Amino acid sequence: MTDVLVVSTVGTSILTNAADDDELREFIKRNANVRTFVGDEDRASLEAIKTQVQAELGKVDPTDQHQVGRLSAELKVLSLWRRTEPARRHRHLLLATDTALGQLAAACVRDALETLLGIKAEVEQIGGLQVASSNGLREALPGLMKAIDDRRDEQTAVVFNLAGSFKSVSGFLQQAAALWSAEVLYSFETADELVRIPTLPLDMALGDVALQSLRRAEILPEGIPTSEVEGLAGASVLFTEADEGRMLPSDWGRLLWVRQATQIYRARLLDPPTDRVVFGGQFPDEVARRAAGQPELFVRVNERIDDLSAWLEGGRQALPKRSTVKKLSGSFAPATHEAYATSDGPAYRILFRDEGQKIVLLELREHL
Repeated sequence: MTDVLVVSTVGTSILTNAADDDELREFIKRNANVRTFVGDEDRASLEAIKTQVQAELGKVDPTDQHQVGRLSAELKVLSLWRRTEPARRHRHLLLATDTALGQLAAACVRDALETLLGIKAEVEQIGGLQVASSNGLREALPGLMKAIDDRRDEQTAVVFNLAGSFKSVSGFLQQAAALWSAEVLYSFETADELVRIPTLPLDMALGDVALQSLRRAEILPEGIPTSEVEGLAGASVLFTEADEGRMLPSDWGRLLWVRQATQIYRARLLDPPTDRVVFGGQFPDEVARRAAGQPELFVRVNERIDDLSAWLEGGRQALPKRSTVKKLSGSFAPATHEAYATSDGPAYRILFRDEGQKIVLLELREHL
């Protein structure tokens, strides 16, 4: 019996379809990208919408395909899918946008699936998965990939139900579906017919040079020089020109890099992506010794080196949330600062010397 993971993006149609007045529908439209409601009036509107959705669910005959389909686009497709698919082990994952209304809509769809179709589904709210900016969608990719990959193995078929998502999110995930060779499901609003779109697998064999260039282009705020990718096989697909003479990863390049980054990071300590971060003393040997038998430590150290590189090249603006840097006090010379590599079991710190234009990584040690 084949294992199938059905991934459904959730829009707000279940909310707008249930809203019984223009004011609430306008509230949903106006606040599609709001992450958190703080005002009493807004929270009251949210509760009113939730109450109306629950009331609509209570009116639906679960044996009536048309009634179920009118609730939302996601439910329509999943209802058709369940009727037409052979008996296989299906698991369902609902991807909520990074908004208050997205979280409410996903919870409502989850409840409707269980109540009307007998389908149990998990909800995952993906950070950055919203329609406010393309940068947010790019930032959402690692969380999206983790949510799916954590729930599958090599024998799991992945199916994307994109009927309910916002158009910008749908277009983004249509490309991402190729990472899992995932079939994509839609349904026309005016017909009870399931549309199944096969997706070609994205399986480009990338050499080490291409991967390292993608890494640098992804991490460094201004990208990499065009000269670095000249003559590189597949460069026109993997990279896109940002400013004159500078290249950033294309959407395909970013997808490929994120898909392979963890595997590459687990193998060894990589050279820093900028010459403003350098290894000093026995740092590489010490990392290799401590990471023997625990490759996740390689991953964390490589990620922190990436963060420090982006921080320096970006004018020492805010570090990514996963990284913390603190100035050292006491007798740690020649180290001046520490960066948190891990925070648990055991907690490791990277000690480095800040020289202004560059930093020198000196030691990886357990936190005292």
